[in-house]
Amino acid sequence: MSVFDGQTKVGLQVADPGTDKNLPNLGALALPMMTSPSALPGCTGVEAGLIKGDQWDIIQGNRQVMIFQNWTQTTMGSKTCTVLQSRTTTTIATRTDTTIGPGVYTNVGPRTHTYVAPHIVTHAAPQQRFEPTAYMHMIVSQLWAGNSMQNIGMIYFQFYALYTTITPMYVNATGVNLAMTGINGHVEGLDNGTAGLDNDLELINNKIGVLESKPQVIELSTEINIQVVSLAINSVCF
Repeated sequence: MSVFDGQTKVGLQVADPGTDKNLPNLGALALPMMTSPSALPGCTGVEAGLIKGDQWDIIQGNRQVMIFQNWTQTTMGSKTCTVLQSRTTTTIATRTDTTIGPGVYTNVGPRTHTYVAPHIVTHAAPQQRFEPTAYMHMIVSQLWAGNSMQNIGMIYFQFYALYTTITPMYVNATGVNLAMTGINGHVEGLDNGTAGLDNDLELINNKIGVLESKPQVIELSTEINIQVVSLAINSVCF
């Protein structure tokens, strides 16, 4: 059989061979802009890819990415990031973190914060902190300014080598007050107090009062008085 006999050796897969010259559907790809970075709408760049489905990548080795300019990442849904070993993040310039919804942070191991520059924290809403264990806060110098301060607790302990307070008005209601003072020196312009039961044990009390008005309902005092009785015998001479 001659090869050039005009007979069809293999049948065509399409009914009309004239349609082979037509290109397939390009989808979102704009053919007139094939030579520009914006040929694929929504994906601008020299290398652009549009995946209409899931993507799964497995890298069985290391991966290094170096970007010399900016990097923008947008996730329309949720994002989960899991690191099974150590993680290090370094930011040379300014860093801004914004969370619109609630935030939950759980730290199982120890955590250390080091602030080299000034640290400013602003709470626009009430703040609640729970310390079920011991809390230790060491401050070299502290300035507290506020309109109202309330302390509620079972046991309150303070130790100061030097304690200075200036209070224009001080109101104190104490059920039981047990105090031991080695040296107490203070100057009062006006001391007006009412005591139902006042039992003090003081080693040294140096108190200078300009005006002191102190009504007492019950006063308990223990005094030891030593009196010397002198007997004189008169002699009469005749």
